[in-house]
Amino acid sequence: QPSESPRWYIKKHQYSNAFKSLRRLRNTPVQAARDLYYIYAQVRLEEEALGGGDIIFSDGQEHFSGSGRYFSRFMQLFMIPRIRRATLAAFVVMIAQQMCGKVGMSLAVSINLFFAGVLTLVYPKLSDALTPTGTIGFFA
Repeated sequence: QPSESPRWYIKKHQYSNAFKSLRRLRNTPVQAARDLYYIYAQVRLEEEALGGGDIIFSDGQEHFSGSGRYFSRFMQLFMIPRIRRATLAAFVVMIAQQMCGKVGMSLAVSINLFFAGVLTLVYPKLSDALTPTGTIGFFA
């Protein structure tokens, strides 16, 4: 069976499996035990802070719920203003990265070729003004 992360095991209260998983990742059993305790303490603090649930934003205030962990976390991407702005910024950067790669370049080349073809059909003498590759360098 594939092993899960030590954190997942601790969240499911399977401490011996968490220790075995950490033992494979660390050099000595002492380091594994230390990290087991750190992860345990962090998970317990998170559960205490969140009340075993999630942060809910309503009436301009943050509240803690006891259920609905995944759906409410997804909704936080759009409901909490600070997180909404971060989500929008990440979306804009992702689109910009996509347009700078292969997709953006193929779009620019196809637009160049389309306009070069249309212009040479409308203005036949314009074919003398084309670059050696046969396109007009709009994006060059």
